[in-house]
Order: sequence, then structure tokens, then C-alpha cells
Amino acid sequence: MPVGTITANDVFRSVRELLGDKDPGGLQWLDAELVDWLNEGCLEITRLRPEASSDTVTAALAAGTQQALPTDGMVMLTVEHNGAPANPGRVCKIIPRKQLDSVMPDWHGHTRDAAVTWVMVSDANPRVFWVYPPNTGTGQVTYTYTKYPAKIDQLTDNVPLPDTYKAVLVDYICYRAYQKQLESQEAKQRAIDHRQLFEAAVGATSATFSERGANARAQAGGV
Repeated sequence: MPVGTITANDVFRSVRELLGDKDPGGLQWLDAELVDWLNEGCLEITRLRPEASSDTVTAALAAGTQQALPTDGMVMLTVEHNGAPANPGRVCKIIPRKQLDSVMPDWHGHTRDAAVTWVMVSDANPRVFWVYPPNTGTGQVTYTYTKYPAKIDQLTDNVPLPDTYKAVLVDYICYRAYQKQLESQEAKQRAIDHRQLFEAAVGATSATFSERGANARAQAGGV
């Protein structure tokens, strides 16, 4: 997905309107706090909606079966095909690893090939995936994965999620802001209200991160 065009300050202006704390830098809620909550909100959205912070890359494969996402990777969403988009090769497909384990328990030792037929994502460690047949170390695959959102440090930094998540981030930051005033029943209720708006917007569920990744893969046309 494309990175957003709005800045942290664009989000904070809306937040401060709702909080009634419009002084530069804030009086009750300082900019530094809002930055922390904005980063937290971006991560929470990504946890609940893995497709919100996604990227499509062409990656060189290591020799053998076990592979890893880039260092900023959280979970693979879909695998597109062998090779690069400019010269795409054979389509490959994500399947459950147990499906291959049950019919070919020795598949890790099979003859190596540069072209991938199946990709399997780890449930225990979503940053790890396997390929079949074992790769020669010369193959490439193009895939889409969820990445950790870039950290915001300055008010002028762009939000690392699409602009459509601005209102969602505003609700998340307001929820965290009102949590500081839980001795007030009004603030407590406002925190609850903003959290409910946030969860409704992102479709929060009790599913695990791996299950959400699987759901995102299914929505994107994977398995």
C-alpha cells in the first residue's frame, strides 16, 4: 500500500480540536506523548489489519527450504509468482505446511530447483516461510508482506499508513489521551467511546496475528 501523504501534525491538529488542548505543543497533552501514541496506533492498526502496512517486493531466495522476510517484515500476505514483475515466471501458491508434511515428510531433502511451486508460512514465527521444492539459492519470488510501520519522530514526518486511516488514528490517540484522566468519569467514558470507534473502524477481532495474516491472504487471493 502507498505511504500516507499526511503528517503527524495533520493528525494532531484534529486530535487537539477534540481534546480542546490547542496551545502549541499542548498543555495537558504534550506533543511528545501524542507522537508516542501515534506510533502505537500505527502498530495497533497494522496488528489488526495486516494489509494496512504492506509492500510488494521481489526477493532472492536462500539455498534450501527455509526463508525469511525482510528485517522490517511481520508476516507474508500473498505470494505472486517466481521472478520479478518485469519478467514473471510460474505462479506459486501458499499452502499449509502440514499439508506437505503429511504426504511428503522428507520434502526438505528433495531435489533442489530454482523455481518455487509452493510457499508455506510459519504459524509459530510469521517472519519465516518455507519453499518447495528446496531452492538452489538462485531463485526469486515476488510477494506481498506486512511490514512494521516506520517510526515517527518529528511532527513533520509522514504517517506510515494510507491517508484513509487518519480518523482511526485520531480516535486511537484520543482514547490514549483520555486514559490519563480515568479518575474522571467523563474522561473514562470518552476513552471507551474512542476505543470503540477505533475498533469498529479496523474490525478488531480476537483472532491471532497469524490468523489475521491468513485472513488478509485470503482477501487478497491467497490461501
